Amino acid sequence: MARAVLQLDAKAPHLDHLHVQIHVTGVSQHVHDCFDLYLDRMMLGCAEHQIADTPIQVVSTGVRWLIVELADVAAISTLAPDLSLVEKTCAELKATGVTVFVEKGTESPIRLRLRAFAPGEGVSEDPVCGSGNGSVAGYIALHKHADESEGSYVAEQGIEINRDGLIHASWHRNDGKLSVKIAGNAVTVLSD
Repeated sequence: MARAVLQLDAKAPHLDHLHVQIHVTGVSQHVHDCFDLYLDRMMLGCAEHQIADTPIQVVSTGVRWLIVELADVAAISTLAPDLSLVEKTCAELKATGVTVFVEKGTESPIRLRLRAFAPGEGVSEDPVCGSGNGSVAGYIALHKHADESEGSYVAEQGIEINRDGLIHASWHRNDGKLSVKIAGNAVTVLSD
């Protein structure tokens, strides 16, 4: 069972700026070996060579996301997703939406760029998605750092929709269990 904790940063200069930290345990994965690369490419509006040669997988840290890695950083900004196909495909996979990520390289402190699409939930594109980043962190820990006990990254998201944000993700393994932690600053944009 997943556990999430939200924490208010006392150092925040204004009450509308919050430091959000989500800690999730119990990462589950659902591999779809027969996932159709053609369908995925059509869903995202990109060329086949732009999709990395890594598993396309539904990963959950409490919320199920279809995770797709891209092969080059330029591809993420040019995605033109077919939102009706994203909605249909994710509904069939019982996923909230699709989170696409790409490694930016090691020369930058910001290691990843992400985009998250969840039209079935009424969100064509989420500017900064904590649960999507949690699933990407679990994916990276399982596929790229399987022999390491811990790791982390800083990701940028929302650039393509002019709502830039940064997410800090980390993970560690303890007794064979993977825990993921997501942190970042948030600004209240709407309240009752």
